[in-house]
Amino acid sequence: MRNKSKERRSASWIAVCAAVLTAMLVLPAGAAAESSQEQFRKQYLSYLADMGNVAKALEASPAGQASYDRLALDPARAIARARLEVRSMSPAELAVLRDAVTSMDNWRSQPDLLQGTVARSGLQRGSARRIKGVGPDCDPGPGTPLGITDYYIAAGVALGLEVVHVAIPDDILTSPAQIAAAAAWGVAAGAALTLEGLNAVEAECDDAKLEAFIRGNLDASVSSRVSQTSFNTFTANFNSFNAIFTALNSLVTTRLDVAVSSRASQVSLDALSTLVNSRLDVAVSTRASQSSVDALSATVDEQGALALRMEIESDLSEPSHQVALFELPAAQDGYLELAREIVADTIANMQAAGQPVGNAARHLTSGDAAADAGAFKTAYDWYGRAYRAAAGPGGGAE
Repeated sequence: MRNKSKERRSASWIAVCAAVLTAMLVLPAGAAAESSQEQFRKQYLSYLADMGNVAKALEASPAGQASYDRLALDPARAIARARLEVRSMSPAELAVLRDAVTSMDNWRSQPDLLQGTVARSGLQRGSARRIKGVGPDCDPGPGTPLGITDYYIAAGVALGLEVVHVAIPDDILTSPAQIAAAAAWGVAAGAALTLEGLNAVEAECDDAKLEAFIRGNLDASVSSRVSQTSFNTFTANFNSFNAIFTALNSLVTTRLDVAVSSRASQVSLDALSTLVNSRLDVAVSTRASQSSVDALSATVDEQGALALRMEIESDLSEPSHQVALFELPAAQDGYLELAREIVADTIANMQAAGQPVGNAARHLTSGDAAADAGAFKTAYDWYGRAYRAAAGPGGGAE
């Protein structure tokens, strides 16, 4: 009986250990999957925001507005709803969207591709629209600088997003993913339709102008023009005249050693005198020199840069960061890269002076990793720790 009791206790302990080991192996994998999904959620939210900026730029022009009207789309509302859906997606819904979207290798660069085509076409509020019939006086509009290539770029993005949209199953579980994919497709389709229209209008107008040019210049039949025989007679007469003119020119050259037209006329001399009198109203030596203006400009620039650096160092020295402008990268008109440069410079200067910097280098590396991942606030917090470690007494406590 005692042996059986011992065997039961041993079996129980073995089962408990197995369960603990299983949990230790499964939980990190699940946590990693969740972290990967949350990273994709942030990436897609940023992607939708960039696509919204593309739509905003398009809608600022009459051509873009007309394209979205033809598609019966309100891109701003569609993007806003898509972002709400992505924020509230369950892990299962997010997995469906992720599988479809990441099937395109370049999906994160699509907003930049579309923004480039829109910028090259010069689309802006109040840009030219065609209000006349197609004739020699037509308005070609802004056109597309790269020709049909810009349209193909936008159409390629739209086609890829349409494939993603179609690849998502149409059921209750995937409805949010359908909405998120459709919003991005709508922006790209509007851009493609706009660029196609601009290119077509420009080509049609250029054809009309070319036709008008040809008609205007071919206003008579070729047979009515001069014959070769009459032209040869004219050439012979011209050669005789040219011999007489050469003799006359030799005589004139001996008298007019330079061209009369190369001499100043009284009118040009009077104009110069008037201009000089109106400009030289005081001595030139009394005016500021260019070198003094350059020196003043350099001093102002240096003072401004120093003032900005002092503000950033002051904010970095405090654990609580209140200035959002320092936490954002230059792409969002912020100074995160400058803050990082200041921290690295401070560490290098302290080390060169033989001062302890504590964990400053390790904190700086952590900040760089966070910035590369798009976690700009976290990156700035690490930069602050690195600065305080380097600048603090004894290398800081952080």
